[in-house]
Amino acid sequence: MKHIERLNGWAGQHMVAVATPKGSEVGFISMLKGWLQFADDHAYSVDDNKRGIGNDYYTGDIWARIGSELRGLLSCDIGSRLDCGTLDGVILGALEAEGFDEGGERIE
Repeated sequence: MKHIERLNGWAGQHMVAVATPKGSEVGFISMLKGWLQFADDHAYSVDDNKRGIGNDYYTGDIWARIGSELRGLLSCDIGSRLDCGTLDGVILGALEAEGFDEGGERIE
């Protein structure tokens, strides 16, 4: 934690909030971490080939809609220490990596 505390400005404040969330940060960070972990833990097996959650046309679609809704929560009060632009980038990156657009729809 000491290396995080040495960061200055928004980056340091954001990293501390993610590492040790307080108040309204706790719920959002917990949901975001859970959403990302769910995708990492989900292995969709087709002919013994493990594939990402985006290849599961049922669970993947639900997961993507949740991600889209998490993006919507970024416009709510989730704590003043969090950098919502950075969090938005994390969510968008995860959606795109699994084949979804910013609204949680499949990219064909």
